[in-house]
Amino acid sequence: ANRNLECCTSFAEAFVMVREHFSQNYQDGQDKILLVVTDGTPYQNYGNGRWEWNTHGRALTRCEYTTFAVPQQASLLRADGVRIVLAGVPNLEGRPPMADFFDGALEGEQCCVNLVDNTACLVDGDNQWCVDNYNFDDTNNIKCIEYSSARVVSEGERNIFTSDTWDLTGIKEGIS
Repeated sequence: ANRNLECCTSFAEAFVMVREHFSQNYQDGQDKILLVVTDGTPYQNYGNGRWEWNTHGRALTRCEYTTFAVPQQASLLRADGVRIVLAGVPNLEGRPPMADFFDGALEGEQCCVNLVDNTACLVDGDNQWCVDNYNFDDTNNIKCIEYSSARVVSEGERNIFTSDTWDLTGIKEGIS
């Protein structure tokens, strides 16, 4: 694929690349499994650069990307018979990815974005999932989108695992 993902956690773009890979390299009888290893939740490149995720010539906000583009691309993969499994590892702050996002458990929650600078709260009112400089008081420029039950990982058990440690003993305990 002719894409260069240098920034962020570009799930939708990566899912497009995986679909292209499987369409070109899949042989009957093989399992299609995608293991996603990440330390974050989806975050696209935005602005006027070549990294932005566009729809109809307009870059999506961070919340549109997170609530729509990523689950949509994951759904296309699953419809092609791909099992999507997530292994979440701690980020630089020691926090694992938000498992509720990946399994569709955020249904009814709000993702809010400041339209001026694209800073966001992936779950409105939960400060730990907000960009550091998100301005709660700038209500004129805040747009919120409600999460659906759309999921990223495949249905069933053992398709999502997150850990807040790099200690192998702690990781093994979390798996069992």
